[in-house]
Amino acid sequence: DAYEKALNTRPNDSNIYHNLGVAWTKLDKIDEAIECYLNSEKMHSKNSLTYYNLGTLYSRNLRYEDSLACYKKAIKFNSTIPKFFYNLAWTQAELVQYDIAKENYKKAIELNPNVAKYFYNLAWIQTQLREYDGAIENYKRAIRIKPDYSEAKYKLSLIYLSNENFTEGWKNYEARIKIKEADVNQKIMLTLNQWDGEKFDGTLYVQGEQGVGDQILHSSMIADLYKRHSDICLIIDDRLVSLFKRSFKKIKIVGYKTDLKFGQDDKHILVGSLGKILRKSLNNFQDKPQPYIIPDQEKCDEYKKILSQNKKIKVGISWHSVGIKNKDKNIKLEQLLKRLTFD
Repeated sequence: DAYEKALNTRPNDSNIYHNLGVAWTKLDKIDEAIECYLNSEKMHSKNSLTYYNLGTLYSRNLRYEDSLACYKKAIKFNSTIPKFFYNLAWTQAELVQYDIAKENYKKAIELNPNVAKYFYNLAWIQTQLREYDGAIENYKRAIRIKPDYSEAKYKLSLIYLSNENFTEGWKNYEARIKIKEADVNQKIMLTLNQWDGEKFDGTLYVQGEQGVGDQILHSSMIADLYKRHSDICLIIDDRLVSLFKRSFKKIKIVGYKTDLKFGQDDKHILVGSLGKILRKSLNNFQDKPQPYIIPDQEKCDEYKKILSQNKKIKVGISWHSVGIKNKDKNIKLEQLLKRLTFD
């Protein structure tokens, strides 16, 4: 209100429009804020901070090309601010311009080498470019600056694991439980008595985590787990209960919503954490792994019968993925139909 009243007496003051844009942004009124910054730009076209703030708002509205133009103008008028280069690189990464983004992250680091997220984002870009050695070093640098940087530790562990360095990989894999995207089941499990891989009397409760695809992947270790401890209860996504009951008949399978009573001698572990116990080296993997998920034979026969009626190519479509990067993996059916032709 105060800024708007000030504009009545000083309608050509770019600073008032700029500050009013900041206020609207705080109130999450993005369109109003953008209008204020555009008015400020008209009166003072060389204010780098106005372009920076405007670029940030365009990013929030997924207007990445407009955002890029603003960040470049901000840098044109002031090339000494590291966050200008950082935001420019972030936006370029969203547009999959990884090579250019990498150079701008490096520029941000040159201007301020003490910000952990600069190294983290550079490492992420290098991972996408398969520059794993550089990514490892920059994740480590991010962790040195910020020792409790769970996201960096988790991403570092994934690089090691994907390159079959299990010793280093499992060290920080548990950091996945502390990242922002960790689900409630992971956090609840940590409050219970954890299993360390040693023999004990009681039931071992194995908690499913992450998406159904991850749970299916991690369940490949259940057969080896059964050799170590036979009294197992696997708590899994409710959509997988019938499938897992058919596949793992020697253990108890229950859904997330099941009300369980734990005994004093019982222990717990997340299904993803089984790897640090059961997959310490390549020698722990079977040379010729056997199928471990058993399909419903009646349904298989039914679908085979239906599909065999048409001799043409069949296309299977998976379920909709969720998560912070789901836009990189999903396509709307309306978009897909444009790419298909039907007789």
